Amino acid sequence: MFNKIRTLALATIACLLSFGVAAQTPAGWTPVTTDNNMTVMIPAAVLNGSQIPVGSIIGAFYTLDDGTERCGGAWEFTGTFPISVSVFGDDGLTAIKDGFTAGEEVIWKLYYNGTEYYGDDVTGVPPAPTNNVTYIVNGLV
Repeated sequence: MFNKIRTLALATIACLLSFGVAAQTPAGWTPVTTDNNMTVMIPAAVLNGSQIPVGSIIGAFYTLDDGTERCGGAWEFTGTFPISVSVFGDDGLTAIKDGFTAGEEVIWKLYYNGTEYYGDDVTGVPPAPTNNVTYIVNGLV
């Protein structure tokens, strides 16, 4: 009986923790996983001249035909560089655009404490990403 109660308690705690982590991801910052991607290595980055805060989410965004930006890859910063971000390409088997197309420019954003910052506020130490990174199918940048 005790083992059943302990198992139930552990499962409840795990569920609550997973909901807490999911709640931290801002709306629109969850990419669609597709059959092709590019890995971008980021050796260091700063936000307005200071190291980015732990818990910040770094995102790579692509643009739909109507100008809407969609997340194609994201990574939560845990305090240690370098990091790598998987950036997903468009799945050619779906009717809608759900990732980057070859040669498309990556729009970099950072999310922290309820605020989105665009690439101009976030700078990298070369060769960290800038807004001139373009998508390469199965590439490594």
